Amino acid sequence: NGEPITYNKVLLCTGSKANKIQSALSDIYYLRDIDDARRLKQVLYDESSKQKECVIVGGGYIGMELASAVVQVAAFKKVTMVFSAKHITILRQTFGAKYHALFVERGVEFVTGSRLQSVEGDADGNVTHVVLKNGQSISAQIVICGVGGKPNSDLFQKTLEMDAQLKGLRVNKCMQSVSNKDVYGCGDIIAFECLFFGGRRMRLEHVRHARASAKFAVRSMCQRLNGNEQSNGYYFLPVFYSAVFAQNWIFYGDFPKVAAADDANGKYAIKIYSKNVSQSDGAAGGGEKRQFKLCALWVRKENNQVVGIFVDSDDENDRVAAKNAVEMRENIENINSFVSAFGEPCNM
Repeated sequence: NGEPITYNKVLLCTGSKANKIQSALSDIYYLRDIDDARRLKQVLYDESSKQKECVIVGGGYIGMELASAVVQVAAFKKVTMVFSAKHITILRQTFGAKYHALFVERGVEFVTGSRLQSVEGDADGNVTHVVLKNGQSISAQIVICGVGGKPNSDLFQKTLEMDAQLKGLRVNKCMQSVSNKDVYGCGDIIAFECLFFGGRRMRLEHVRHARASAKFAVRSMCQRLNGNEQSNGYYFLPVFYSAVFAQNWIFYGDFPKVAAADDANGKYAIKIYSKNVSQSDGAAGGGEKRQFKLCALWVRKENNQVVGIFVDSDDENDRVAAKNAVEMRENIENINSFVSAFGEPCNM
């Protein structure tokens, strides 16, 4: 309303907003906040939806989780995923094809290699189909969009220094804006110095980082950091996790670009281990059963040091071991007993 509010110190925690389709049509859905979730839940459990065709835009984590959910509740007559890659990819790696197959087995159709151009509708404002940039048209009465988000930076992007590449508020190791020491930031909006990566600046959109950075920023504002924190700054081990059907994975660390197998000059390699799981093993919620276990390791070639680990396993001990291996920067040879539980090395 234009009323000024004075402050001595201020914490910016404005979060992110979903990337949205430019359309006024009804029956386009997102999943960013509680209102989005309630609206989506209503259509998923509406009996009339069972006669409708659904297009899910996006093949990343949100798109995968949305597709998994709608298939498990048999919400729609037909589900089609649309994205530009050849198949589902996870952390830029082709082992995503294993997860792609899970959706194919459950009847999900894929239209890949092109992006969404527009969502079209009738005179009453109802969705009728989507059009891709390659000209292809796909019939749909429901569209669910899961193509990531962007930081809510309108409030400060013209008055505080931003990181042009990361599109985040540049903060120092104590979460202070580099251009105004009385302004602090946390969560999705900040481009921060990651202590785990030797001060490399990065921006993370993840709930664990949001919570941890908020606590650190508040303590910094209140001058409650201990000596180690004041000297070294915010420590956070990057982590991502997701679940589709009965598969349940977590990733710790870094996923640098991996060299081709025949590239002797590449700095990093990836090693993948996987094995199928007996269908007699326990079922997850909804009767789904885990189909495989998988472990992928990103390794620095010059010294075989592990810089990142992806683990798809229900065993909490596996997750703890993965986290410790990355934090301790273990040599891959020292964790053979851990990776051997995931089967033989494989190419994907």
